Amino acid sequence: MTSSRQIYVDLDDVLSETSRMFLSVLQQDFGKVVTYEELTTFDLGTSCALNSNELQKFFGLIHAPAQLLSIEPIRDAKPLLDRWVTEGYEITIVTGRPMETYDITIQWLVEAQLPYHSLLFVDKYRRSNVGKTATMSLDQLGAMSFCMAVEDSPEMALHLAEAMQLPVALRDCPWNRQSSHNRIKRCLNWLAIDQMLRTISFVR
Repeated sequence: MTSSRQIYVDLDDVLSETSRMFLSVLQQDFGKVVTYEELTTFDLGTSCALNSNELQKFFGLIHAPAQLLSIEPIRDAKPLLDRWVTEGYEITIVTGRPMETYDITIQWLVEAQLPYHSLLFVDKYRRSNVGKTATMSLDQLGAMSFCMAVEDSPEMALHLAEAMQLPVALRDCPWNRQSSHNRIKRCLNWLAIDQMLRTISFVR
């Protein structure tokens, strides 16, 4: 069992209702109605039936400051993060958002009153352009020590479980229900995530 007290906590769809904002933009700007339960793949182009040009426009819209600030926090996350901090855990919030959203992401976290010790912008899906040195690589992330990770991305959860050998609390979402690994545990809510933290000695 690791001696680390640092917990990796993803941002979008773990702390924030990001995909629900996506669906609102999709309906308002593209006239497409897709329900949350229909988001059965992490690929938004596929799940939202957007071609490459539409997808590029869509990404621009959803990363606009006003849209990012409009996202609702996930219910029940804050009290448990508060509890973890009180118990001496260090919260590292990790996001795959573009680095250009750094300031607005900080503002959202402040307004949501979510406690954390550090915020990492990680090139989770190897999408960053050359020269974005402020974005952490997966290799750099792998050099860090965590006791547990909380994710929603099936691809990233598998990387954390296999490459970093971390117990992963996978927040249950329609796009990750096919994920399976002995270090990944599906959690229906934040209470289940907290319960997993209490038993990580049995997971590792």
